[in-house]
This record gives sequence, C-alpha cells and structure tokens, in this order.
Amino acid sequence: MEYNDHFYRQRLRALQAVDELVDGLVTRLAHHGILNNTYVVYSSDNGFHVGQHRLQPGKTCGYEEDINVPLIVRGPGVAINHTTDIVTSHTDLAPTFLHLLGVPLRADFDGRPIPVTKADIESAEQTKREHANVEYWGTALSEGLHQPMHRQNNTYKAVRLFGADYNLYYSVWCNNEHELYDMTVGILSCL
Repeated sequence: MEYNDHFYRQRLRALQAVDELVDGLVTRLAHHGILNNTYVVYSSDNGFHVGQHRLQPGKTCGYEEDINVPLIVRGPGVAINHTTDIVTSHTDLAPTFLHLLGVPLRADFDGRPIPVTKADIESAEQTKREHANVEYWGTALSEGLHQPMHRQNNTYKAVRLFGADYNLYYSVWCNNEHELYDMTVGILSCL
C-alpha cells in the first residue's frame, strides 16, 4: 500500500505539468482576446488503476478506473459549469468536433456529436444512448514495482449498459471467462 500511495502521488506530481500547460494556454488565449471564440477540449485515452481490484498500477482492464475518462469542453455555446453522465465514447469525438465547427457529418461515422449546450444535454438525457462498447486487444503490462505482470494475451470485449434503473458491465475475456457486474451494488456473478 505504501508503494501504491507513492506511485499515485508521483502521478499527481506529473499531472501538475499538464495543469500548468492548460493554464498557460488559457492565459495566452485570453491575452490575445480569442478565448471566448475558442473551443478547449480536455480528455484522455484511458483511465488508470493504482491498487484497485488488488492490481498493480496499469490501464489494461475494463473496470471503471481504466475506462472512465475525463471530458471537459469549453467554448462558444458550451453549457457553463454543467456536467452529465451521458454515455459517450471516443468514436463520438470526431463528430463532435465537426459539429462544433459547423462541418456536415458523414453518414458513415460510428459516433454521434456529444451534446454541449444546456438544451441539447437536457434533451439527450431523456433519449440518451445507454450502451458503450469496451475492448482491449493485446499484451498487458503492470507499471508497478511489485508483482510485475506480463500477459501476452489480455484481450477482452465488454459492453456497458447504463440507464435510469440500471448500470451494468459485462465482459468476455480471451480465456472465455465472463464477468457481469451491477455497478450500483457490486458483483452480480462471474460466469
């Protein structure tokens, strides 16, 4: 636990440079008078676990710590200080950027624009998509000092189902193990 606490603190220290970079960018945009006409999008490619589920630091699982990523959007028409739990995925980013820029969307996009105005968010919360595909292909490596892990095949496919009355995660791993979790109460079953 002591090592994982230190590992986590070190990650926070490394993130401080990102905070400073974002602050510098926003300050420069404001200085040039273009901040209010500029979209700033902050996100990541994945989450990261540090000790959760008794796993050493890493990012190769389908659990909440690894798949839940931040998405912060600031810009013209974007709802100020508004958050939502609308289910989205990275496939929605390109359609979102094109929509914000007023570029017509292609019919063959896998994703849809993420609503950013208050009215669009409220509308989407009534008719939102309730599923997201989650998958990982390939090798898994732990990043911690203890219990180094190297799995040649850490492949899994999963689906996350989220609605007003349910919040489920179901996965099938490369070794044919299945997991089903009710995220509101904990594990339902390992099949």
